[in-house]
Amino acid sequence: MAGEGPGHPTGGRNWNDLQHLRDVGAQPERGEPRGGRTGVSVQSPLRTRAHPRPAGTPAAMCRLLLALLAWCAGLQGSALFERIARQITCPEFRIANRERVNHCREDKVPVCSGETRASPDAGAASTSGAPQSGKAVPDFSQQIRNITVPVGREAVLSCSVTELGNYKVGWLKVEDQTILTLHNKVVTHNSRVSVSRDGDHTWRLHLRQVKEADRGCYMCQINTSVMKKQVGCVDVHVPPDIVDGETSSDVTVQEGENATMTCRAAGHPTPRILWRREGGEELVFRLGPRNVTRAESFSGEVLTLWKLERSQMGAYLCIATNDVPPAVSKRITLNINFAPVVKVPNQILGAPFGTNVTLECYVEAFPNTINYWLKNRGEMLMDGKKHVLDETRSAYKVVLKLTLLRFGRADVGTYTCVSTNSLGRADGTVRLYEIKLQTSAPIRTTTKPPVTLQDVTIQRRVEEMVKDSAFTTIVSLQEAAMDRMSEAQDARSDPGGGPGGGALGSGARRGGAGRALASLAAQWVAAALVRVAR
Repeated sequence: MAGEGPGHPTGGRNWNDLQHLRDVGAQPERGEPRGGRTGVSVQSPLRTRAHPRPAGTPAAMCRLLLALLAWCAGLQGSALFERIARQITCPEFRIANRERVNHCREDKVPVCSGETRASPDAGAASTSGAPQSGKAVPDFSQQIRNITVPVGREAVLSCSVTELGNYKVGWLKVEDQTILTLHNKVVTHNSRVSVSRDGDHTWRLHLRQVKEADRGCYMCQINTSVMKKQVGCVDVHVPPDIVDGETSSDVTVQEGENATMTCRAAGHPTPRILWRREGGEELVFRLGPRNVTRAESFSGEVLTLWKLERSQMGAYLCIATNDVPPAVSKRITLNINFAPVVKVPNQILGAPFGTNVTLECYVEAFPNTINYWLKNRGEMLMDGKKHVLDETRSAYKVVLKLTLLRFGRADVGTYTCVSTNSLGRADGTVRLYEIKLQTSAPIRTTTKPPVTLQDVTIQRRVEEMVKDSAFTTIVSLQEAAMDRMSEAQDARSDPGGGPGGGALGSGARRGGAGRALASLAAQWVAAALVRVAR
């Protein structure tokens, strides 16, 4: 090691020489026999060629570095101190850290495992961590509470201690035994880790801006002769995130086929996947001709739809939640290809000349169609002063409208709407004709003379006469005479007819002509009576 000389505790030997001494043990420098073999000389280790850099140090260097660490940290004799010491210097462990120390006290040189010291104060050094008689032993006042925090927040673990005295408190991560803090100092190079305390009673480990790697358990230790420890765990929750590489993009199938959509999400706890339709329509599951199930949502990573119909086409939402906000979703469009279908609501339409007439066609198709109108199966109509074309799309549905301005005789005929796409062609026909409007005759109005008291009196006298029995008898006699005249006429017109036919003819005539004439006679008599009364 640079700067070492005869006065250095290592005796001026470099790291390679010390490693060689540890490996070969004590040997004579000038050819003394070893292991019962004669004639074999062993050269001095100082004259041997350099060896690779050692993974540890011999006992002398171990004791020196342990003494330096004990003097600086004040932890000599504790289990925590022994753990640190073995990681740093002892021969049976690799060198984990190196620190520069400028001073050392000879009376605090510990002993590495498997070695003995001749120093008279060795026993005192090995038991310096034990509590002296009459002093209280430190202990934990309560358990460390496990905590759960979202990623990016701060996690704080609290370790409550009583009767700490001159003992020290340290924090380690259980998973990899990484030392984080020693008393008031932060040992790790992680800038997100800090330690705070409330007197000598509460020691807090702070983890700022926690990451998923911080998830795990942490140990709080007191450096008593028999190490005392407690463990508290930190659970880091991560909001869900859709994994695009494992999630379906837009899906296109033919009508009648099956479709499968997959959605994967990462997060902690494991996210739940829920499927819905964007417009709020129900999900349709067809397992057979009569086995059809409908639901507003479906839970699971894989959504399979059988024997698709065009009504199932649209946007589907994959929603990932795990109770850690925010929830996320992905929009997946399901396209179903089918040939055009044209429906005409009014195949025959009439209108009077001079009005505006609108013809309609309903088209269903996907992919999108090319639509146009023909007149009399020949002339293609264009948008202009005479014709107005309109097209409204909604998903796979299209409404076609043709408006004829100032409908006239030249516009009478057949109009055809045509729709075509890559899968086929369809059309619908509307026949347009004229409706003639009839003008009604003018209504003549007559004015009635005002009703006087004399007219009311005459009306009452006529009503009394109609109710009179003599008047009723006259009317009855007239009806009977009419019936006899009808029977005589029937006999003359059908002298050889059967009884059934003659009776049917006479009955019909009695029912029709007789009653009609009697009614007319009664009205004539009543009118005559009114005139007489006036």
